[in-house]
Amino acid sequence: MRPDLQARPAALRFAIAAVLVALVVGSWLGLRHGVVIPTFGRTPAGDVLSIVAPALLTMIAAPLVGYRRRDALLWVIPPLGLALAARLAWRIALLPRRDWVDRSAG
Repeated sequence: MRPDLQARPAALRFAIAAVLVALVVGSWLGLRHGVVIPTFGRTPAGDVLSIVAPALLTMIAAPLVGYRRRDALLWVIPPLGLALAARLAWRIALLPRRDWVDRSAG
């Protein structure tokens, strides 16, 4: 952690995290209701296809904040995927100052 960097105010960090979570949830619901349900209906295949967009966004963001890409598989159970998205967004909102352990160091 670099001591010369100032942490963002909590309100700004919350606003950034909220926008990021809204982006992920919007991609999930938009893909589900705009493409998957009209095309496949409410089928298991449609359920799996609807998590592709948020899982890809999670795979991109996870290594930036100390998580593994495979954690995107939590989107198979959507409440867990939402919780992970919120956690990643909170950490992204703090970058470049980190308050978590860097997994790539060890």
